[in-house]
Order: sequence, then structure tokens, then C-alpha cells
Amino acid sequence: MKIVAKWFFLFFAFLFSAFYLFFSSWPLFLLAFLSWTLFLLYFFRRENTNLYVGWGLAVIFGLIGRYEYALFLLIIVAICSWLEEFLLDFLNKKRISSFPQDSDTVTLFDQKTKNYHPIQLRSVKPSDIIVVKPNEKILVDGTVFRGRTVVKRFFTKLNVKKGDNVLVIAGKDAGKTGEILEVNREDGKVVVANVNIQSHHKKPRSKDDKGGIIKSEGPIDVSNVQVVCPACKKATRVAHKDVDGKNQRVCKKCGASLDVVKNAAKSSKKA
Repeated sequence: MKIVAKWFFLFFAFLFSAFYLFFSSWPLFLLAFLSWTLFLLYFFRRENTNLYVGWGLAVIFGLIGRYEYALFLLIIVAICSWLEEFLLDFLNKKRISSFPQDSDTVTLFDQKTKNYHPIQLRSVKPSDIIVVKPNEKILVDGTVFRGRTVVKRFFTKLNVKKGDNVLVIAGKDAGKTGEILEVNREDGKVVVANVNIQSHHKKPRSKDDKGGIIKSEGPIDVSNVQVVCPACKKATRVAHKDVDGKNQRVCKKCGASLDVVKNAAKSSKKA
């Protein structure tokens, strides 16, 4: 509803501005000024000083009778504000996060000590790793845009690893088990053996190369799988626990360390 109202005010702002340019009526200027102000309300933020300055200058031009200058300034401020908002939306769609204020407190991940401690966003430096959401680490690229610190998503902390035996709990292959072949931390997806089989048409690139339909595993969301504990042989959620000074994954049902049991099973197979 807010989005519809925003474009509604923009339409009337342009309409009344055009009428004022043709008829030069003072009431039309007031209607146009009010419409532009209501449209700009959607872009008001504490750190957006350019918008405040532009709107304040437009008020001054209106008070001294320079109505054309006031409307022209409001149009420029509205276009710049919309372009800024469009750019931030584009960055968010590209898996880049932005923060409204640099005074916000985030959690810094110390790469040396592997500890976490709170820190203000303005104190974060490029190449630092911060935690904004639970189990999600973000790499700071150091870009600052209009008072906002823009950071790239580094990777999502997943509870599964390559080589884990997992059970598919959702989707068309629910109930199947298989080994994880690939893990995509950025997208939060995994490739499981013999799960989500997809067909691809391959064209022959040479005389010796035979084309045809090739079947391979496609990625599925990590939330659709659960790790099968090697100790109790049950699908389980994963907890984290410090074992001998190391953070290891632990089965929530039997309490066994998934990493220790998994490594022991691998070594026994090699032997």
C-alpha cells in the first residue's frame, strides 16, 4: 500500500507542477509543493542530509517568491533520492547488505582468536568479518554510501559439510539418503548424490564426442536436509560444542561428535 501511495503522490506532483508552468497559479504551486513533500517523505532518513538541505532551500525559494526554482529543486532532490533508493535495492538483490546507520552495533568475528565481540559499525574495517544474523558471517568490503556501510555477504555458516551422509526431509526426493558432493556456502545450497536428478542436453563438440541427454545431481536448499549421525544412525539437528578446545558439531539426539565419528569411519575404511 505504501508503494502505491508513493507513486500516487509522484503522479500528482508532476501533474500540479506541469499545471503551474502553464498557468502560474499560486494555489497550484502549493499543491505541487505538498505533493513533492509527501513523495519525499518516503526517502527521509537521518543520514540523508542532501534531502534535508534540498527541501529546506526549496522552502526558502518558495517564501521569497521563486516558485520555479523551488519546484525545480524539489524535482532534482526527488530524482536523486529515488536513484539512491534504487541503487540500494539493486545492491540488496545482488546479495549485498546495507545498514541504516553507522552507529549500529554489530558482532565482530576475530579471525585470530575465533571469538565474537560487539563493535560499532563505524569502527569496522575492510576485510573484517562481522555477524549480522545468527549463523551468517559477512565480509566487509569497505564501501560507504551516503552514510551507510555496504558490505558483501561472505558465507553462511552451514551445519553440513562435504562428505556428510544426509537425509532429505522435504521436496520431491524426501526420504532419500545420500552423501553431500558439493556445498555452496554463499547460496546456502548442497548437492547430494542421487538426489534432485536433472537432465541436460549435451551437443557433440567434435566427431568423437557423443551428444545426448546427461543426468546429474542438482543443488537443493540446505534446509531440506538433515545430517545422519554416524553413531546412532538417525537424522538429527546439529549443535556446536567445544571439544578439546575445538568447536565441533554434535548430534542432538545421542550427543556424539559428528566430526570425530566421521573421521574415525573414514580412517577405518582406508585401513
